[in-house]
Amino acid sequence: MTKETFYMIYAEHNNMPVFKHPTYNSALEEAKRLTTILKVPCYILEAMQVVKKSDFVITDLQRENELPF
Repeated sequence: MTKETFYMIYAEHNNMPVFKHPTYNSALEEAKRLTTILKVPCYILEAMQVVKKSDFVITDLQRENELPF
């Protein structure tokens, strides 16, 4: 399985993160820029896991190599 992570910046006491940075270095540069402008600590957040809900469970009830009629 390929690790497809991304990074987001949280500037303390500001709005929630919205932009997904594809690399750590991209996020680091943005954190530096925001810290300079906003004068608040900026945290680099890394996506660690994803949770998805599946609405349907489909189970094949046919036996292998058996015609359906």
